[in-house]
Amino acid sequence: MSINPIVIAINWQLRWVIYQRLTLLDIPCHYQPHQPLVVEANSPTAALHIWAVVRQVTASRHTLVEWLERCWRYQGEPMHSASEPLSAAEEN
Repeated sequence: MSINPIVIAINWQLRWVIYQRLTLLDIPCHYQPHQPLVVEANSPTAALHIWAVVRQVTASRHTLVEWLERCWRYQGEPMHSASEPLSAAEEN
């Protein structure tokens, strides 16, 4: 493990699912009984994977459906440049 591991305090019932998925993504992690999951994020990509896995497991179905629909809606549309302001709908 790295000097600065990320400690994820997560419901023990979800910990195993998150642990398995992160292990499949080759992200080092471990936990002890009755302890939080400890994860090593060695890169920005690993940090993004950790965020995505935790979100997928912990977010409500409604939140995940809205997120997916938003992705479909913006698929094919050009990305905004940093100088263009976002509309109120895009900020949320």
